[in-house]
Amino acid sequence: MLLANIIGKYPIVNIEGDTNIEITGIEHNSERIKDGNLFIAQKGYNHDGHNFIEDAIKKGALAVVKNQDLDINKNITIIDVIDSTDALGYFSAKYYHQSWTSLNTIGITGTNGKTTTSYIIKNILEKNNKKVGIGR
Repeated sequence: MLLANIIGKYPIVNIEGDTNIEITGIEHNSERIKDGNLFIAQKGYNHDGHNFIEDAIKKGALAVVKNQDLDINKNITIIDVIDSTDALGYFSAKYYHQSWTSLNTIGITGTNGKTTTSYIIKNILEKNNKKVGIGR
């Protein structure tokens, strides 16, 4: 998907570089970057993704989203945003075509038996060739 389409109408602080490039995936973990990916640097609890921008570029990132004032002297597209975590959500939704809108969800409430019930339902659905995920 073109980077310009991923960005859409998201409020951007600044863009340096070409947005008419084909992005092959979105990643916020520099260790999982593949050629053509968009790397979104975000500050986490234990690590700051901004410290791994150079690694992401070396591994093939074509564009970087950041929310810190850093000089990146590489020939790639740099996108400055106010909140890179928010941008990760927005850009991922655009890239993956809001995939959650086609999911069916089952909610289980109560005091006892929720885990057992969820695994019984999971087993029934899988026996009927349905893809299932259990969340907490």
